Amino acid sequence: MKRKALSSRLLTEKILFFLLLAWILIFALKHYPELLWIAVPVFIYFEYMIYYRPSQIEFDGENLFIKKKRGEEFVALMDIYLVSNTHFGIGYKSIWKVKYLNNKGGGVARFYPRKLSSGFDDFIKFLKAVNPDVVIKI
Repeated sequence: MKRKALSSRLLTEKILFFLLLAWILIFALKHYPELLWIAVPVFIYFEYMIYYRPSQIEFDGENLFIKKKRGEEFVALMDIYLVSNTHFGIGYKSIWKVKYLNNKGGGVARFYPRKLSSGFDDFIKFLKAVNPDVVIKI
């Protein structure tokens, strides 16, 4: 089976958040400059947690491919033991978490599933077929 994208890139949301951040910082600079020391680190932290910490993930019938800064890691679907919704995210999009075992002991990948495709449903279907013991928490 050909690789299929599981995670969303959130390009529109990243642009809107950047524009909102720029507007708030300009407003704060003009009216409340003392708040910039608090506002800038808080916005940088939330931008990292919401947009850059989740991984870009693809899958095929046998493996999950996780793109990280240090390269691409692949995990057999058989080695995944938990898929859960974190209930943290933006708007109607929640970050999902995949826990798996690997040669280093274990790992976690967080991602936003793509909403306009059947990729997430297909992933769950393949995962249950390969690993019936996997725990899926919605």
